[in-house]
Amino acid sequence: MVHKPTPTTYLVELYAPRQDREQLKAEAKRIRAAVKALTDSGAAVRYMHAVLVPGEETAFHVFEANGPDSVEQAIRDAGLEPERISPAIAETGKEIPVRPAEPSTDPGSVGDPAVENQMSTHRSGGE
Repeated sequence: MVHKPTPTTYLVELYAPRQDREQLKAEAKRIRAAVKALTDSGAAVRYMHAVLVPGEETAFHVFEANGPDSVEQAIRDAGLEPERISPAIAETGKEIPVRPAEPSTDPGSVGDPAVENQMSTHRSGGE
């Protein structure tokens, strides 16, 4: 049986002074092109997404790879200088609905008048 390494999530931190959404998109496009070139040559790296924190002048780029070397290579091939590349833990679960959920009609759930009454009574110190 051949053991295949499990990809790890990597978080790349970049200094992003005065960067806006359009500049982040352009940066991500360059990174995607660099990742494609690397994967075409056999590297195991995947670009996931980016997050810009304008007030901190920081951009974060998330990758999956078998090691940090291919992540660093992709960043440098895109013409960028990483502040830090860190292994990270990512949790992706069910998406949160955009609109508020309808009140549940299941007995015993939040939104059930009996449960809401019990919670209210408990908070107010009543019965």
